[in-house]
Amino acid sequence: MLSRLSWTPPHEIKRPVARPRRINVDRRRHLVDTVAAILKTGDPTPFAFEATCRHALRSKLCLEGWKWHDADALSVEIVRTALNRIGARRPTWAEGQPEYVQNGAGALIERSRCVRCHKPLPEGHFKFCSSLCGQSHREIIGRRHTMAEDRLVDTIVNPRRYSQWF
Repeated sequence: MLSRLSWTPPHEIKRPVARPRRINVDRRRHLVDTVAAILKTGDPTPFAFEATCRHALRSKLCLEGWKWHDADALSVEIVRTALNRIGARRPTWAEGQPEYVQNGAGALIERSRCVRCHKPLPEGHFKFCSSLCGQSHREIIGRRHTMAEDRLVDTIVNPRRYSQWF
């Protein structure tokens, strides 16, 4: 009779705690070597393909049945190990700004020609001679970056197609 009263706490079901998934040493070494080889090709820095490698590893692990959180944790660890292996050092915020590398820290970039077509800049223009040049330049850079990222994702997800990384 007491078990039917509304103040009786419900029975708790104890579930076993899931242990995070792991990979064997050989597969981990292979993944770190592969990611390190890809990160070395990054232009202008080794960090150019960091997010792409992390995304591709996570996708591959999720397709193999891993939970998203476990796959993300392992991909972060593998990319971090690969960056350490190639000796990559993150720049400070100031070092990452364009003004830092142009004529020393704090100097403004002074251009006299268009970045894309190299014609003299008209009065009031600072980087491109026209909106068409600016739009074309950004489109070309975007396409190059997208093509490189797509190839890297395909390299990690379908490793048999690209044997030069292995």
